[in-house]
Amino acid sequence: MLVTENANLYGFQIPKTAIDFAAGVVSGSIGVFVGHPLDTLRIRVQLSNSKPMLELAAETCAKEGVRGLYKGAVAPVIGRAPISGVTMAANDYCLRMMNYFNMGENLKATIAGVFAGIVSTPICCPIEHIKIRKQAYSNGNISYKSIAIQEGFSGLFRGLTPTLTREILGNGSFFASYGYLKRVFKIDQLSQNNQSLKSLYIFLSGGLGGILSWIACYPMDIVKSVMQNNPEHTNMMRTYHYLLSRHGYKVFFKGLGPCLIRAFPVHGVTMLLYEWMKSPFENAEYPINCEMFG
Repeated sequence: MLVTENANLYGFQIPKTAIDFAAGVVSGSIGVFVGHPLDTLRIRVQLSNSKPMLELAAETCAKEGVRGLYKGAVAPVIGRAPISGVTMAANDYCLRMMNYFNMGENLKATIAGVFAGIVSTPICCPIEHIKIRKQAYSNGNISYKSIAIQEGFSGLFRGLTPTLTREILGNGSFFASYGYLKRVFKIDQLSQNNQSLKSLYIFLSGGLGGILSWIACYPMDIVKSVMQNNPEHTNMMRTYHYLLSRHGYKVFFKGLGPCLIRAFPVHGVTMLLYEWMKSPFENAEYPINCEMFG
């Protein structure tokens, strides 16, 4: 079943999926830029020998300047655009499809989030691979071309399995949490006169949802980072057992602090911008048309 919805705005038929994609592109890119310094510290904490976040921050600024915290920012900011666009569009498309089935709102949101995670993984994996390599090292010219030459095209997709697992866990829990918190705050019931309060609740829902999603998927993110940064680790389960036997369970939560600190503003800003960009189309004075093709 293919479901298409068009927003009729001032006489123009605009596919809702295109609107979702465009809003996701812009909001996701801005959100990543806001949180990139903390993401750099998160990666370095994960890959360091037990150095705390503040020590690594001071060390990075001393050796590389403040710009060192933005090392590798171009790739994820540009790269996050299609990832976020596809994720948001896939999630909202699946949610619209779920409306034709009799199931609870939490289940709908979880299924849509899982679907979004699966769809976005092939784009996410190579982009995050090069981002991690750039963030982990202060020297070296790392690019898609250099990785492809050294490791072949498949080398760009190193860590694909843990990336898929993380995206399923992360997006499933995020969109379920975000939808639930929006209902708790009764955001859809707020009037136009309460835009400030509505924006605050959206920011809080996105931020808290981001924290919960990272708690759910963080151990798999550790496995992914190690695999993408170390060519000798080629199997997800073997890498998991290697880390467990060598470092214990604590290794799977290494760097969780800076990750959660980053998650709140990044997801809060992303969802606030996303909802704000979609609102003119959702509040259009013309109706939305829905067509179904069996």
